[in-house]
Amino acid sequence: MKRFLSMYRRDYKNPANIVTTARLLLALALPYFILSKKHRRWAPVIFAVAASTDKLDGHLAKNVYGVTETGKILDPAVDKALAAFTLVPSFIMTIRKNNIPLALAQGLMLTFLIIREHSVLRLKMRAERATGRVDSAIQSGRVPMVAQSVAYGVLLLPIEDRRMDVAKVGILSIAAAFSAAAWKEYYDLYGAL
Repeated sequence: MKRFLSMYRRDYKNPANIVTTARLLLALALPYFILSKKHRRWAPVIFAVAASTDKLDGHLAKNVYGVTETGKILDPAVDKALAAFTLVPSFIMTIRKNNIPLALAQGLMLTFLIIREHSVLRLKMRAERATGRVDSAIQSGRVPMVAQSVAYGVLLLPIEDRRMDVAKVGILSIAAAFSAAAWKEYYDLYGAL
């Protein structure tokens, strides 16, 4: 962690990293909007704004200001924070509504993401120690992020009926399958380091 904080202090002024940090702040605010009866309708909007900045910071890093070691670690970590700060309050709301099948799908997805992201972060830090650099996200890792963003966006829609619940479970399952495939690729690339 000390190593990452040192990298962040070095790279935080990069505009791409500023956008990524702003996405983290939106993610941190999201639970309030999801759990608030009065402001719940804003949750999908805030999520959409936060999720859309992922493309912006990638463009800034790759085409304008340069990719940083911090960004290579921070960007995917913030993506997962956005996922967690969407899934946890959504899970709480679903439990309150006694919708056990959807709550189970959300809980499994959250557990899976925690395990997967901890593992991938450790692999990336191991690679950084071995090679002195951090690779960007693998290409197959971008597809799960898009699938997850769609799934979480759908999850926040205030439509309450059983068919929509089935669709939400299905979309979460598809996103988890893409994420599992990318996780395997990370192990194939970095597991031997």
